Amino acid sequence: MRSFVDKLLADRPKDRILSAVCLHDLDRTRRPLSLELSCETMDDYAYPKFRTQRSLDYVRSLDHVYVLFMRAAGDAVPLLNGSGNAVVFSKKSDAEKTAAGDTCGLFFREFDRAGFEAFVRQWYRFGIIRFVLDPKTGSARTAVLQRDELYPLSGTKRWELSGSYLFYLITRFRQSRSIGNSAEARALSLTLWNAIGHELFRVPLVVPVSFDGEPDDAEDPILHTTQGGAQLLTQLEIERRTGTVCMPGESMAAKNDRGEPTCFLEKDLIWGSRDLHFSQPGETTPGKVLRLRLLNNGRDEYLCGFTDLDSLRAVFGSKVRAALYSYEELISFLSGPLADGRTPAGLVINASVNELLLQPEDVEQTVKEKNEQPKVFRTDKG
Repeated sequence: MRSFVDKLLADRPKDRILSAVCLHDLDRTRRPLSLELSCETMDDYAYPKFRTQRSLDYVRSLDHVYVLFMRAAGDAVPLLNGSGNAVVFSKKSDAEKTAAGDTCGLFFREFDRAGFEAFVRQWYRFGIIRFVLDPKTGSARTAVLQRDELYPLSGTKRWELSGSYLFYLITRFRQSRSIGNSAEARALSLTLWNAIGHELFRVPLVVPVSFDGEPDDAEDPILHTTQGGAQLLTQLEIERRTGTVCMPGESMAAKNDRGEPTCFLEKDLIWGSRDLHFSQPGETTPGKVLRLRLLNNGRDEYLCGFTDLDSLRAVFGSKVRAALYSYEELISFLSGPLADGRTPAGLVINASVNELLLQPEDVEQTVKEKNEQPKVFRTDKG
């Protein structure tokens, strides 16, 4: 008992004692007890259970933070480290030191409190779910923190937004290709490429379209869907409700006892849907045919698909008419000339500085690996 009391007096911090009483063993009566504790407080950062919350509170208290980016990838999406986490510093000097000592062309952006919150909320679109605070600085506050715990977006989780994980995979793939030609970088690139190929078959792609005889920039409040696009979006809604993710080629029924579907299209699964809605009976003109719009890089024309509506609007403007296609539907147009005689040279996903350009041979590889299990490539060192 003496050793227990000695340890209590030495280790239990004053700011963690709410009250102290002496409990009589026979009649269970209590009387106040005054403890002369020698420990003023406890170092929360030494305990993972408390470190995360203290680090989150610390980030929220900062007037400015500093986020790393890669020059080859632009300043819209942050650098993702080897674990797929964004990198954030609380001190400008640490960000400067890290950027200056790297050979991959890193730089940082400074955000005030409101700007950082707005930026982190964009991570739901980017598929980024974690960030590391003050890495390799020796700070006691260094921790891997969850996006959802810092600035939660009501009702949304990573897998609830169509295309966000594909956006994330493409970003990591492009950044890994810029890091160098080490064995680790090559293994990561191969793993990410394989994952991208599988994800392409799981999510609908937002595609710029127009109606024959109408201007390309005609305002259209309807989010059009093909059969394949509607099926994939319905499947994602089922996954959102059940928490179960299907592999390409698998499906889950969502029907009631009468065999009627119980799961319907949810436009909120598409980032940037805002005032758009799915067409209602009589809202579209029968006989009108959607025409795919192509992107011209100055030499060839490419089919294009986007992971979300904001990425589409960044290229085609705010009045673009959009439709949801499945990847399989979209690549079927690569087999020959389109109805207007144009022949696309390939497919580009998220046309921008972080785009993924798929040549016909790349598309063939994704089709070949569609029904295979995802692969993780490793270096010879394991």
